[in-house]
Amino acid sequence: MSAQSPQRLIARQPTDRKMTDRPNLCIQIGLHKTGTTTLNHEFYPKHPDIHHLGKPYDHDDPVRLLMEEINLTPEAEFDLEDCKRRFAQAVLPHLKGNKLVTINESSLAGGVGVERSVVARRLRAVCGSCKILVVLRRQDELLRSYYFQAVGTQKSRLAFEDWLSEGWVFARPAAFSLIDYYHLVAPYAAAFGRERVGVFLFEDLVANPDSFARELSSFMGIDAGASARLMAAKPRNPRMSRLHVFVRKWPGLLRLAQWIREGGPRPAVAALRWLAGRSGRAEAEMTPELARRLVDFIGRSNRRLAQEFGLPLDRHSYPLPAMGSEP
Repeated sequence: MSAQSPQRLIARQPTDRKMTDRPNLCIQIGLHKTGTTTLNHEFYPKHPDIHHLGKPYDHDDPVRLLMEEINLTPEAEFDLEDCKRRFAQAVLPHLKGNKLVTINESSLAGGVGVERSVVARRLRAVCGSCKILVVLRRQDELLRSYYFQAVGTQKSRLAFEDWLSEGWVFARPAAFSLIDYYHLVAPYAAAFGRERVGVFLFEDLVANPDSFARELSSFMGIDAGASARLMAAKPRNPRMSRLHVFVRKWPGLLRLAQWIREGGPRPAVAALRWLAGRSGRAEAEMTPELARRLVDFIGRSNRRLAQEFGLPLDRHSYPLPAMGSEP
């Protein structure tokens, strides 16, 4: 793969054809906060070449329950044959059409329930040799996005540095595994073959949606023109403003803002929106010490991902160790 078209993994090993070949099924395994809301609502369901099974889906949707079974069930309780039967009932009928069938289940990248390599092998055993898609995002920006989600849902009032050091990545090994991208991708490449695993970068989606759409369409085997038109839609679930962050840290102000937004006078609603827009996009600075710790945690993993899978992580300023500093 050239440096100018970095997103997809190149085939470097033959695919094992002993298992069922399903090129018309594509499962996105993550990540959250990489445009997934826009993809789930504006791209997958509206593309003329795609039949999307979820997300979103209902609480008792059989596809959702199947993905949870694969992802979360302890080894001693996992029933492969039952999962195959459920796949045959919930997914297989849709594969008989002419459209690409998609499932977006970002929790598959989480490594929270069962070891990721086990999940990857289960997924292939149940779903066959389908396509696997993952969208990555520069780790420090991903962490900022998770932080503002925690603030926005009032799950945290910590400052960004405290949240990182005490409440998230540096204090929770499972959370760290989510941003260890090489070891996130590698088990799926091993289980499905690299030619069936597409790795895309959120930064490319933001910087050049048209080019991103063409690369995605080439991997998925769908019409690029339709993809480009859908990618041009306004992003859903953008990051909150500085005003939002400030208000959510003060319960009295938050109640006032909610009252204005939900039923206040129109001039007050307009004023609130104007102030939010003028305040700018919320930002959270990372100290040089935290940035160094992040490089220590994931720099070598990023370098290995870039080298083995041909991804331009340096161009997008992903945390990487200095050249010559690695053993």
